Amino acid sequence: MAPTFTAKTGAAATATSDALIVPIGAGAALPAAIVGAFEGQLAAVLEARGFAGKTGEVAAFSTFGRLGVRTLILTGIGQPSGESGRWGEALRRAYGAAIKRARDEGARTVAAAVPAGAGAEEIGAIVEGLALALYTFTRYKTGAAATPAKAIEAVEVWTEGDDAAAAVAHGAAVASGVALARDLVNTISDDKTPSQIAAWAQQVAEEAGLACRVLDRAALEAGGYNAILTVGKGSAAEPRLIEMIYEPQGGGEPQGGATKTVALVGKTITFDSGGLDLKSADGMYSMKTDMGGGASVLGAMKAVAALKPGVKVIGLLTAAENMPSGTAMRPSDVVKALNGKTFEIGNTDAEGRMVLADAVTHAARAGADEIIDLATLTGAKMIALGSLAVGAFGNDQPLMDRFLASAAAAGERVWQLPTWDEYKDGLKSDIADLKSTGGRGGGAITAALFIGEFVEGKPWVHLDIAGSVATDADGPYTPKGATGVMVRSLLRYLEDAGK
Repeated sequence: MAPTFTAKTGAAATATSDALIVPIGAGAALPAAIVGAFEGQLAAVLEARGFAGKTGEVAAFSTFGRLGVRTLILTGIGQPSGESGRWGEALRRAYGAAIKRARDEGARTVAAAVPAGAGAEEIGAIVEGLALALYTFTRYKTGAAATPAKAIEAVEVWTEGDDAAAAVAHGAAVASGVALARDLVNTISDDKTPSQIAAWAQQVAEEAGLACRVLDRAALEAGGYNAILTVGKGSAAEPRLIEMIYEPQGGGEPQGGATKTVALVGKTITFDSGGLDLKSADGMYSMKTDMGGGASVLGAMKAVAALKPGVKVIGLLTAAENMPSGTAMRPSDVVKALNGKTFEIGNTDAEGRMVLADAVTHAARAGADEIIDLATLTGAKMIALGSLAVGAFGNDQPLMDRFLASAAAAGERVWQLPTWDEYKDGLKSDIADLKSTGGRGGGAITAALFIGEFVEGKPWVHLDIAGSVATDADGPYTPKGATGVMVRSLLRYLEDAGK
């Protein structure tokens, strides 16, 4: 159960929660109220421990009744950075580490003081760090493991300046979207078939007040979505294309109160065996995460309804399962996509770009002014950038520049790679308009360029989140498992675009 978040105005030292989190900048002095409560002894203890206020440092102390809280948690926040978004990211990490320490100390209620001078953006980042650090996934646990004994139920965010309720609510909404994306990715494939993903999206849409339409196999066949159908035809679980729409309030035509329409398109392969070009056993084990792009789109759509940006948003999830069977697609088969182009299947394990081909065409024809797609697409991206950075590709530099700026402000690492026309030579086919694969060299680039053939000239950014969708190690606010990558960046972009 996620904790509740409330904003408080006043001196955090007067809080009466179980634990109090106090930020300490590198080389900064302790707050006077804290110094006084401990009669000046705390500084010497910190010096003995080597605590210097660097980002990620955490120290916990019993107050022995000297404050209204049982435990004092000091968290190092370093120094503000001039690089866009890095100060907010430092705060996410610092407060995430601090609240996990408070939980481990047995706190159920926590007060968190914000740094002096922190504005709405920094407060939102703090709440994101606090909330996401406490994320747990216990769906498949039983007994005591299903309900952790130590859990934080309520968090107060204390500021000494203006009321921060709006900033706290914003941070909680963003964190909720990230948490939903994590839930989807962590869920096993047997519980998130394409039809189950569609039902999940419909529930989110109903709760958030979004429009939702699901194209089942019959509708896909009638509409000519042959690329999606081809990927899904090897599985008993039939594919779905899920469309969600957020419309800002206001008059005007043709988009209501929207300044523009942005489409978010997520690869949603609910399990990827590789098809007839079968993956190895080790490579297949993690393939429940292959719908991470769609998970991030659904998480973003949930949060969009709360944040209410000034743009119309179309969210598309390409839900299909890639399995080997007597009806599965074959290497060298030729498919006619929604936009009429034909392509030769180079490898059945390159299925993500196929479902995205139809989906980005759908987005263009649905009126999108800009298209952003997300996909766990290529191992080549992981070779080039590892799991930390997301690879970005596109056909419109102004859109790319705006998105990169928003991602940086959101604290997520994205790196642009080239999409020069010369790379398209790798997609040539002897028997069709295109080939779906372009060889090992520059594989992430040729995969992106293949998708770009179907956007119908619309400004477009492709985000390859392979490797970034999940982590094998606990971080300050990202537990082992799904990360919810790019939800924050998408939301920041939509808000920036709507201004």
